[in-house]
Amino acid sequence: MRRARYGGMLYILIVSILAVGCGGTASDEDEEVADSTQASTTAKTGAENPSETTMESTDDEMDNGVSEDAILLASRQSREPEISSAKAKEIEDDLQSIREEYPRLEEIHARPTFVLNEMLVGLTEEASWREGWSEGEVETGEADLDDLLAEYNIEAVEGTSPTGGSYPPEIFLLTFERPLNTESLAGEIESASREVRYAEPNRIRGDGDDIVLKQRAKKASKTYVFSEGSGDCIASCIERSYWIVTLDEDGGMSLEESMRMEGSGRKKPDAPRTTS
Repeated sequence: MRRARYGGMLYILIVSILAVGCGGTASDEDEEVADSTQASTTAKTGAENPSETTMESTDDEMDNGVSEDAILLASRQSREPEISSAKAKEIEDDLQSIREEYPRLEEIHARPTFVLNEMLVGLTEEASWREGWSEGEVETGEADLDDLLAEYNIEAVEGTSPTGGSYPPEIFLLTFERPLNTESLAGEIESASREVRYAEPNRIRGDGDDIVLKQRAKKASKTYVFSEGSGDCIASCIERSYWIVTLDEDGGMSLEESMRMEGSGRKKPDAPRTTS
């Protein structure tokens, strides 16, 4: 299983992830379970290939390791920019237990819809720090924005242009030192300065395999939906297989359903298997 070391603040040097395949048409039940999945749309300079990056931690607090899957699922559970290391560790423990029971699921991983430590920001033409950002200077001179960026450990800023030009940049790529829920952070950045026209995650194109976690209450049973996509997944996978694993409050585990979706049709689900 792929591993990355994460500690208290989930510090990293580089962020990236492997995308494989995703898509298909799910039933109403499947859609309900999957409603915690992040929407995947392409940003102006969206990442082309998530396999080009890797997540690594410089923190020694969690030497036992936390997988990229756990970090991604924890980021989807967070409503704040920070990703809980405790939640990531809890999810990691769940995934290890599930994969020990059902080895077939070891090859299915969560698919990122955006780079966890990058943000795309557009500025007004009047922004006084526009030139500074073009030259890689992080500080803006606006206290609220500078404090916010420092709080989340901004590492670098780089000007870019979707039209291929290099100057003046139309979009700025912000890189942070650790993985964050940048969908949540985007709103805070937009609110920190009137000179910010928009802020959004650096989204990843394509489709792929995925894992979705559904938990309605803190102590309630948890459902992990593993899905495997195939067929033209660069655009949107044509076929998809689902394995729905439920972890009960009493510690029981069950593979409730294994089904295959092809377009709008469904093949007969495999016979359920249950373990306690």
